[in-house]
Amino acid sequence: MINIPNRRLSDINKMIFRVGLVSLFFMNIFDALATTYWVTTGLANEKNPLMAFLLDCHPTLFIVVKLLVGVIVVWYLWERYSSKLTNFLVFITVLAYACVSGYHIYYLIDWLL
Repeated sequence: MINIPNRRLSDINKMIFRVGLVSLFFMNIFDALATTYWVTTGLANEKNPLMAFLLDCHPTLFIVVKLLVGVIVVWYLWERYSSKLTNFLVFITVLAYACVSGYHIYYLIDWLL
């Protein structure tokens, strides 16, 4: 069995946490752009009432607000890595966004074919 010192293990956990946050950042960008495209072309509806309102006002407003909120959340969590609960919540959020991204990709492929 490999014995990894606690300090080294802590560094690895922090790196994995930050990779998750960077993944969230890029999946948020992809989700914003894909959602804007699908909704403005009439192929989908935004289910979040606040985001639907912003999208109805102007697609650029929707994208800016969605990305700004995402950047603030990622920055806040990046600076406050400390608890197992935070790690778990980031992991669950990455899984959820991965599902959303997969949904967008599936329907993009379906639409192209």
